[in-house]
Amino acid sequence: MRQLLVLALLAQCQAQRIAILGGGRSAEDITSTFVAKYLMDFLPSNCSSFQSLLLFDQKFHDNENRSKNRNIKSHPAYRDSFLFAGGDSAVFSSKLDPLVTEMIRNGNLNNLTTIIATLDDTNASIVFHDGNGAVALETTMPNLLSAFYWRYNVDYYVVSRLASKVKGKLEEAYRILEQESWELVQSPAHIWNRVGMEGLTRTPFDVVLEKYRVTEVLTFWRQYLPWIPQGSFRREALSSILLRQYHQDVSQVNGLAGLISFLSAMEDDNHKYIVKGAIEELTRSAWEQTLQSYQAKFPDCSSVANSVSLQPSQVVTVVGSVSGFELYNADGRSMGEFDQVILTEPLSSCGIEFLIKSHVDETAVLQPMPLGGLVENSEDVALMDHDGHDPLPRRLPGVATRPYTRIVTTVVEDATFQLDYWLPGKSINNASPDWTPPQQIFMTSSGRTNEFNVTNIARINHNVYKITSSQPLSIEILCRFFGDRVKVVEETSNDIAPDYQGDGIATPFLLYDGSTGFQGHTKAGALYYPRAMELTVSNTEMKAIGAKAVAKLIANRLAWIETIKPSYGGDEL
Repeated sequence: MRQLLVLALLAQCQAQRIAILGGGRSAEDITSTFVAKYLMDFLPSNCSSFQSLLLFDQKFHDNENRSKNRNIKSHPAYRDSFLFAGGDSAVFSSKLDPLVTEMIRNGNLNNLTTIIATLDDTNASIVFHDGNGAVALETTMPNLLSAFYWRYNVDYYVVSRLASKVKGKLEEAYRILEQESWELVQSPAHIWNRVGMEGLTRTPFDVVLEKYRVTEVLTFWRQYLPWIPQGSFRREALSSILLRQYHQDVSQVNGLAGLISFLSAMEDDNHKYIVKGAIEELTRSAWEQTLQSYQAKFPDCSSVANSVSLQPSQVVTVVGSVSGFELYNADGRSMGEFDQVILTEPLSSCGIEFLIKSHVDETAVLQPMPLGGLVENSEDVALMDHDGHDPLPRRLPGVATRPYTRIVTTVVEDATFQLDYWLPGKSINNASPDWTPPQQIFMTSSGRTNEFNVTNIARINHNVYKITSSQPLSIEILCRFFGDRVKVVEETSNDIAPDYQGDGIATPFLLYDGSTGFQGHTKAGALYYPRAMELTVSNTEMKAIGAKAVAKLIANRLAWIETIKPSYGGDEL
């Protein structure tokens, strides 16, 4: 035991080495570079307890191949479009995505414009489709809100009111993360409980809707309105919005995820901004800000690359011990020893084996790392009072270990929108001269079932379309959609969101703590998981929240900042 304490004290004294396991500066996920940037924000100037921050690009080869093979990136129609229409840009809201837009503005990105300034064809239609030629609703972007009010009236009003309350609660959540507040955020549950929304994360969205009488079946009086065609807001619009973002229906996501998705879809375009270059541009900018922040705080450092750098290497094994972690690549070669490790890849698909050495005999066989938590030896440690680590043994929730839902994105050109197939009630011959095909087709749950698991079709220009589906689409299916001359430009498959199965029970941000049982004699051996945040709600802003929360936990652990730990909660929504 004396030897273990000596090792622990040595780990306490040495400057901290931090490793981030995730995507690099060209990755399509912001978590890695955002957590690096926030760590540099918290790092005191000329701090002697900091040695290095290395970002291991777990998908270096994938990113390299993607940049070489992505033909669509050079397609002029794609470059000139934006994400809502399927293009090479990302859309963010200054109201709903404050951390992301703050990072964008700090990076002085010249390619930031409003959506209003980008929309060329605001009169193009948007279709909510049931498949087999059946259209639930056809409208245009300027008329979307009024169309929802007329067709869905009471249901739309009820959901809008609920979403407005969630929006107000989110503003409270951001105040917890402010650097000036110094409040320690231990887990996603800590945030949601603090603002009174934890109940929504544990309840399927369809159950929430039933509670507020937003049902799939129309009420009696709405079925007999003689002058206004009525529809089910839950079955048509809400299912389409969720299928587009999560590829999951109202019964599959939790209540908070459903309401935030609705908020994002209905946010005023005046508050939305687009970034040309999409997420990759944002991650690149965040990494550049990381390097600039380090240089500003360590002006006398001769080489930034020795202290803060990107490593084009894949880690496949993490071995924890009392002195920290050792990382290994696929060839079994050590990639170095680190005190703190941050996993920014999904736990269920990261391909990393987490192991630990025995505290008693380090020559013994390696054991699986207990990511659900360890038992704290000290009896006077209160529950959830160990920098976010639960001192009682627990298992990881199912949503943390289930594979993510996957989408297949197919981009086609030389496509002719088949009116007879999609809108059989219309004809080119009787259409107005300025008629154009729909800007987007949103599939309802019925539409996905009837149309080969397609969830969304977006028009990039008059003959280029992007289709998202749950499985690859054959050329025969594409010919049905777009005519015999259609050609596939690109087909990609990506993980999109956790498989919620109606729940949103997340893990703490601290998955494993090697200092447990040493009563503060070491700070080494902590494994953090900022993407725990998206186990409740998955979008870019939630990843930014997780990144900032984890950076704050580490800064507190290393005594870079001082924090308080309030135990009060908000009023439940």
